[in-house]
Amino acid sequence: SGMTIRLRRGSVYRVQGTVIAASQDEALSKIFLQLTPRLANSVAPMTLSGSAGMVKPDGSFMIAGVEPGAYNLVATRMGSPSSVVGRLPVTVGSSDLSGVAFTLREPLRLEGTIRVEGPPKTDITKIQILLRPLEPYPLSTPNARLNADRQFTIENVPPDSYFLTVSP
Repeated sequence: SGMTIRLRRGSVYRVQGTVIAASQDEALSKIFLQLTPRLANSVAPMTLSGSAGMVKPDGSFMIAGVEPGAYNLVATRMGSPSSVVGRLPVTVGSSDLSGVAFTLREPLRLEGTIRVEGPPKTDITKIQILLRPLEPYPLSTPNARLNADRQFTIENVPPDSYFLTVSP
């Protein structure tokens, strides 16, 4: 019905390596890895077909069918609740990428106080503190509400670089 689809032959490669636990108690077989494109100033899709997989109990992983490009290798701890535990930028060129060493880090706790000059114009407990990754990748945005003492605590923050946003 007037639509033309052209297929072109392309090369795909493998990304393989080892995940190193943040602690001895970490069950590596519960770590899910996904490759998401590194895209400036936009939100990356949640997954790419064929570009994800579980880490084996020994920490090894292999993701096949990856087109050349710049990606974030994102590690998620599966369970209830699931949580992102790391991100590693990788670039796939014109061959397999092997020997990738991905060290997981313990999540962080961020505490702070907001100073408001003058009388507040809104209920201070409705102010929300948000952490937005500097480089977009699939991540629920860590956040917290300000308490009556103008303090906040954000738990389980994946180690990364963030913009801190305060919104009423």
